Amino acid sequence: MSTSLDETLRTAVRDLAADAAPAPDLALRALGQGRRLRRRRRVTTAAATVVAVIAVILPFVLLRPRPTPPPATPPPTPTPRSDPNPARPGPISRWCCPATGWSPGDRWPAAPARECCSTAAAVDT
Repeated sequence: MSTSLDETLRTAVRDLAADAAPAPDLALRALGQGRRLRRRRRVTTAAATVVAVIAVILPFVLLRPRPTPPPATPPPTPTPRSDPNPARPGPISRWCCPATGWSPGDRWPAAPARECCSTAAAVDT
């Protein structure tokens, strides 16, 4: 470049700089705009994360198997024992008295127990 062209360019730049309004808060505005951009980016990232988590969890929540309701009919109750003496567990085989159906440790029966042993039935008949 020539010297005259350099001088003309410098003069033009100085004139433009002199006409420009001073901006003392330029740095503060730039910092504020940077904070706003970072905040917007963080909010967008958080919202996208929440949407992704909901999109992953929602099918599992909506399509999970439901527990079956309890049956409408009540469960069967156990049948009462046919043995009139519930203290005696089942038929007595070895301690049975042939005549009365009484065994040691039992209360005296009101009537002979015919199912107690086979000899008691043979004695009565």
